[in-house]
Parts: sequence; C-alpha cells; structure tokens
Amino acid sequence: MSDRLEVLAQERQLLVARSRLCRLRLQSRSQALRDSLSWRKAAVAAAATPAAGRLAFDLAFSIVGARRAARAIVFANRALSAARIVQALAGYARIPAAAPRSP
Repeated sequence: MSDRLEVLAQERQLLVARSRLCRLRLQSRSQALRDSLSWRKAAVAAAATPAAGRLAFDLAFSIVGARRAARAIVFANRALSAARIVQALAGYARIPAAAPRSP
C-alpha cells in the first residue's frame, strides 16, 4: 500500500510541476502579447470594423431610449429630404433658359 501512495505522491508532484510550468508559459506569452499590442492601433482597428458602427448605434439606442432615437431618426430623415428638395430646386434654378429663336 505504501508503494501505491508513493506513486500517487510522485504523480501529484509531477502534475503540480506541469501546472506551474504551464502557468509560467502562459504568463510569459501573455506579457509578450501585451508588449506587442498598442492601444492606439487596437482602437483604430476596432473602429474600422463594421461591427463597431453597429455597436455604437445600439449603444446610442440604449442610452437615449428607443422613442427619442426614433424621433431623432424621423427628424433627420425629414431634414435630409428637405435638403434634397432644396438642392434639386437650386439645380433647376441654375439651368439657363433656352434663348428665344429669332425668325
């Protein structure tokens, strides 16, 4: 029975040593990863993804509230439509009238 206990004790020591080694490797690799990354590059890369825009939109909805956000979207839509109409009318006003033909 004591042989079996010794074997179990040795296996336990081996497992503890392996665990310690794995933790040290993980710590070393995570430190190397931290050193290789910069927050500025990570922020620019994250903002460039399409998911970031969707996330910002969802966050704005949750902060402002759905009704206020819906009102703001309706207002922005109306303002954009009015601006397009004014732009179209200004474009028509710029077109010179055809010169009258002389007989």
